[in-house]
Amino acid sequence: MTACNEVHPPLYFLLSHFWMSICSDEWFLRMSSVVFSILSVYATWLTALEIYDKKTACIASCIIAFSSFDRSLAQEFRMYSLLEFLYIFSFLIFIKYLKSFKSKHLIILTILNSAGLYTHYLFVFAVLTQTIIFTLKKSGDIKRYLIHIACVFTAFLPWVVYFLKNTKMQDFSLREAPGFSQLTVLIQQIIFGPFIDIPSLQATLICISALLLILAAAKSSKDINLAAGIPLFCIFIISSLTSLRIFEFKYFVVIVPFVSLMLANTIRRNPHKTLSAVIVSSILLLNLISIKNDCFEEKFLGQNWREAGNILNNNTNENDLILVNPSMMSAPVYYYYGGRAQIRPADKAERSFIKEFSQYNRLLLVTTPNHPYAIQTGLKIWMDNYYIKQKEYETGTDSYSKSNIIEIILYEQ
Repeated sequence: MTACNEVHPPLYFLLSHFWMSICSDEWFLRMSSVVFSILSVYATWLTALEIYDKKTACIASCIIAFSSFDRSLAQEFRMYSLLEFLYIFSFLIFIKYLKSFKSKHLIILTILNSAGLYTHYLFVFAVLTQTIIFTLKKSGDIKRYLIHIACVFTAFLPWVVYFLKNTKMQDFSLREAPGFSQLTVLIQQIIFGPFIDIPSLQATLICISALLLILAAAKSSKDINLAAGIPLFCIFIISSLTSLRIFEFKYFVVIVPFVSLMLANTIRRNPHKTLSAVIVSSILLLNLISIKNDCFEEKFLGQNWREAGNILNNNTNENDLILVNPSMMSAPVYYYYGGRAQIRPADKAERSFIKEFSQYNRLLLVTTPNHPYAIQTGLKIWMDNYYIKQKEYETGTDSYSKSNIIEIILYEQ
């Protein structure tokens, strides 16, 4: 797998390299995410046992196991399931350390937090959350904990240096700033699933989700509330008040285990057993419906990318150039395309393109009409001004989610 112009830390790609050496079939590649997702369920179970009791652990495990939000990302050959596992597992070890203050727990925590940062930058919120909780507890050896923090960030420093020297950051300001409505929809999707496409029901679920989360926060432990709330609050505020708009629903997979723990504790402590049973049944049923809808959409089988690969294979030769916008879509292009044309990730139109592309008589632009980068970078408009559009193809038009549409445009000089 070529990680051209890849902006993410390298741990997941390193693990994927060894995973692919076993088998490179698509189903096997996706299995790595399934494995980490299952481990996240188990880590949630262990965390609930550590903080609450066995019945709460059973409820929390069921909620996260049937979470459609979680399952949708567990289908993808990307780092989000690994990020979720490291996030909840490091929190579990952190809780153990707060109870025992044993060196072995702090050493394991240092390794996990370093691995988390090498998986995704958002893991910094895990380290921030743990530091805030440790400070509020006002117990333990502060000097040892500061050494732990120093070791974690020192271990991550080589990648920071490499990243600043070799990687071109994407322009996050192209995304829209999130509003309160997006926050409420996010909570609804985490609790009941993202693939409930019934407008009237969705509005009701948003209200119920907000109410459930408020009740859960009131009855849950402060540590769990902070673990769920700090990344949610920080990402929302950063995206709202700065040009670093990193508010994407998939990033919040890290709080799914903690929301599951909050809901499980609230349900467990509810004296009305019938009401608790209704709440659990409703959450599980709606998530199953959401999973069913997700399984029938094309991205579950990668069908849209297979079709795109076939179109590229049938319409290119070794003298052509394939432009991929946004660049994050280049990985599936490399995987599904079997031809010999050059592939060039391109996040925005630049004047230097004129000289670089002039040697090619034919260019194919692979993009999506629904991604903010593809819409706002103006690459398609730039291509229309300098080249003649010959053909246009679309795949994924019957997909449940319109964001999965892939557009391929053939240009000639």
